[in-house]
Amino acid sequence: MHNENRGETNRELLELLLTSVALVVGGALGVVGAVWALRVAPDLPSIFAVPVRDRGASAPDVPVTYWLTWLIPPIAVYGCYGLIVWAARPSTWVSVCAVGSFTAVYGLLASLWISIDVGGFSPG
Repeated sequence: MHNENRGETNRELLELLLTSVALVVGGALGVVGAVWALRVAPDLPSIFAVPVRDRGASAPDVPVTYWLTWLIPPIAVYGCYGLIVWAARPSTWVSVCAVGSFTAVYGLLASLWISIDVGGFSPG
């Protein structure tokens, strides 16, 4: 009876450790994915540095390649984690934690940089 409780405690500790590692790994993947997309995304015309309200109607559309560059990291991560969940059902909770952490970090960084790139910025 005592050994069963110890085994159960060890299993709970392992699950907690794996969940913590998954949260850290997912967040790190979010940062790496956002930095990669930021470095690889094509440069936008200089008109995008002007705030939207000051541009007028002459501003061109954002190139499709710009949006596709920002979509590559989430597609890759969600695809990999989908395969992991499909292949190893017991790791579902760990994968959900990692994907949730990735989504939170990547979503925050991507929305920040995309809004700066597309929406324009100015010191005033």
